[in-house]
Amino acid sequence: MEPLQRDIRRIELFWKTDLNNQARQEWIQLLRRTRNTAQLEALANHASHRQWHNFSIEAAIQGGMHDVLVWRFPIAFREDFVQVEKTSGVDQWLLMAVARRESAFNPEARSHAGALGLMQVMPATAIMLAQRQGWPRPAQADLLKPLTSLQYGSHYLSQML
Repeated sequence: MEPLQRDIRRIELFWKTDLNNQARQEWIQLLRRTRNTAQLEALANHASHRQWHNFSIEAAIQGGMHDVLVWRFPIAFREDFVQVEKTSGVDQWLLMAVARRESAFNPEARSHAGALGLMQVMPATAIMLAQRQGWPRPAQADLLKPLTSLQYGSHYLSQML
């Protein structure tokens, strides 16, 4: 991990200063440059310990570490999933599977189509749900908050089931 320390420090600095997109870009570049499996394992482990869930997922996939489930399928935002299961009636494990697939547990994920957050909720869908549920109209920034994204995503999913 020693040769990677400078890159890790730069990524941590971006993360600490809320420049998460830059941190992600640096992480992707670091993974592309890293060919050594042991270094990829160290990166995945570091990301997991820092709770950079999407980063540990990316490192595990890049390194072909398919059996290290704690890196590939982390249990992230557990308390939020438990809370939302109670209010929406949608199983927390189903919600985790959707969040893992849609955003790799990145609360600030943004798709090219405009979907936002852990559950990749479209802003127009969130507005429609807010009107139906009697909730305040969400700002786009609200959909980047894990609990809010889970609330909207779980209620939408419950309507689809």
